[in-house]
Amino acid sequence: MASILNVDSIRNAAGTSALTIDSSGNVNIPGHVVQVVSDTHNRDDGRLLETTSTSYVQGSGLSVTITPKFASSNILIMFTTSIYQNDPNMLCTIFRDGVNVASSYGLIYRYNETGDWQNATANWVEPANTTSAITFTVAGRCTGGGTVYMGGENSYISTLIAMEIAG
Repeated sequence: MASILNVDSIRNAAGTSALTIDSSGNVNIPGHVVQVVSDTHNRDDGRLLETTSTSYVQGSGLSVTITPKFASSNILIMFTTSIYQNDPNMLCTIFRDGVNVASSYGLIYRYNETGDWQNATANWVEPANTTSAITFTVAGRCTGGGTVYMGGENSYISTLIAMEIAG
């Protein structure tokens, strides 16, 4: 006969909760990866973004939607792409449900007088604060004169990853 142990939490020796189990059976151990979602975009899919705008424009074809299991979690966003700009300065940021959350200054800041394609990466941590679905996208903008291109060149694969980290 199998034994069953029913608990809501397990406490450490100091008496504080080290792990909790909600009514759905989700285990919350602070610091562990609860779930990972990702999306990829390759050059055959076309450009993620092409803009001359000095306001942020969200790219198309690359987004992730994650439904946090715990509102106390953090969401780690990791993004990689190829970029090209004939504007000497371009900025890239992360949008959460259509709102710029990463930075008013941008996560990726490039200065490139030659205009070569470059790999670009960015990471961002965002508090979940909900157990409802959250959609993350990437956006870019010029800082003046020129055009910014994101993704869709050479053999580069653009990737957007969201990881829920239990809080």
